[in-house]
Order: sequence, then structure tokens, then C-alpha cells
Amino acid sequence: MYAAGWEETLYKNYWLGLTIGGRPLFEPQSMHGDNNYRWKVHVSGGTPSTFSEGDAAAAPGVQLYVNAAVAAVYFTQTVRISGHLRDAARGAALYSGLPVIDQEFTLAMEDMRDLIGTTFLGATNSGLEVAVDSTTAYAGLSRATYTNWGSTETALSGALSRTHLIDQMEFARDNEKGSSIGRSGNGIVLAPVNQCSNYIRLTGEVGGTTPGIRFEAGLFPNGFDVSPSFDGLRIMGVPMIGIPDMLDTIIVGMDTRPGKNLLCTCRDFTVRGPVIMGDDDEYYITWAGMIVDKNPRFDWKSTGVTA
Repeated sequence: MYAAGWEETLYKNYWLGLTIGGRPLFEPQSMHGDNNYRWKVHVSGGTPSTFSEGDAAAAPGVQLYVNAAVAAVYFTQTVRISGHLRDAARGAALYSGLPVIDQEFTLAMEDMRDLIGTTFLGATNSGLEVAVDSTTAYAGLSRATYTNWGSTETALSGALSRTHLIDQMEFARDNEKGSSIGRSGNGIVLAPVNQCSNYIRLTGEVGGTTPGIRFEAGLFPNGFDVSPSFDGLRIMGVPMIGIPDMLDTIIVGMDTRPGKNLLCTCRDFTVRGPVIMGDDDEYYITWAGMIVDKNPRFDWKSTGVTA
């Protein structure tokens, strides 16, 4: 007999499903009537001033807005079911109770989810590395023209340190950025798994040189395990999550205030077909969407971090 189901040996990365305090990191957003997600961005304000009695009226101020837009990215996978497989799945006792044809579609969609996740991690298709950046244009807006549209970005070009991470948190909250990372449970730090290991080595694990956690002697007479783990890392109270497949020399800090980060679906998983190909049936699976960071000035990125 065959056991039902299967054992998976292929790693599937769908980091877009992360949740923070029970809330999705990228809030789901359905799109209608357009294959771009568009929003308005305020880039320039008026010029208020002080005045004394008798002064002439000041010149009127003007609020300037521009339109931002991120285009959907389209993904596809083809599934071909042979006539012989249809016959075997329908009549042979060997396959009794095993949805072998359904599995083809299920696993094809899982393959697509993996590609969707890794695509939106990268530096193309308006992925994470494009959205959280200080110079690369994002959502059709030049960061050279609209300087407040850029994220806090530092080229570390060296080994990770606690001082660097603290500085990144500071710069994002100060310097006209106004991020709320680390305030009231807001924020997340996304890092490749190797950088999580590097951070553990800085914060008191065996062999660590700068213990980040100290307790008064005798406070826990029966012992207390304070060694960090991959599932419980925090930087200044902000969760640090290891993301497999992420470029191993960058670290990203994201403001997670409601409504800022979106996972937009322009076309949900759709199966079209069959198209008759001789004795085979061919089906086309598609999905379209994008991630959106509606205000990347609240975020920070470190590059060139020694792997």
C-alpha cells in the first residue's frame, strides 16, 4: 500500500506570511480595476513663520503631493496531466484514496508561493531591497528628488556590532525620519539566518564577548537560562526574525504600523484549462500581486554586513 500524503524534501520559503503580535507583517489587500496599487504621498509643506503686530501678511503656503504606484508582478506555472495518469488514478487499486492529480496542482501552487516569496525579498520587481533603500527609485518616485522618501541606509562594510544596530534604531527615529520602531510593540528586524547567528554571538551566548542580559546575583537561586535562541531574538525590544534566502549581507528594520505594509493581490491563484495536447491535458496556473511599503522613510537597512 501507499501511505497518504508525502514527505517534502524541497524547501519552500513564504516569509510573506509572517505575523507580528498576531497581525500580518504584510496586510492582505485585494485590488480591483487596476493592476497597480496607487497612493498619494505628501512631499512638501508650507512655510509657517512667527510675526509681530503690524507685519505684512506672509505669502500663502502650498502643500505638494505626488502619486506613487507599484505594478503587479505576474507568476505562472504549467501543469500537464497525461491520459495514462488519468486512467491509472481513476481505476488502479495502487492509487486508491490518493489524490495524485490534485497533488500536482497543490504542489505547483506551493512552488509558485516559493518564487513569490523569494522574488519579493530581492532588488527587482519592487521587492524588499528596493522598497527599503536610500537611493533607488521606488513606486515611481525618485529619492534624489524627494529626499524624505528614502529609508535610513548605512553601508557597514564590516562585522555586525551592537553599536551599529543601536545607531540604526536611533537614526530611523530621529533625523526627520520619525519611525516608531521599538515603540508600543511596533517594528520588526528582518535578517538572513547567518546574521541572526552573528547577533547571538554578540549577546551573551557561549563564547559571546558582550553579554546583553544581566541579573542581580541570587535573583534566581535555582538557575535561569538566558541564552538567546533563533526564535526569541530581540534588538532593543524589537523581534529579529531570520529569513532563509535573504541576501546574507543585509539587515532590514521595518516600521509595522497598521496600513503601512501591504501584500496586494491583483489576481488570486487561478487555474485555466484544460488545453488538449494530444492525449494530455494542460493547465495554466497564475497569480499576480505585489508587496507595498507605503512610507519607507520609517525603515532602515544595513548593507555590507560581514556574513
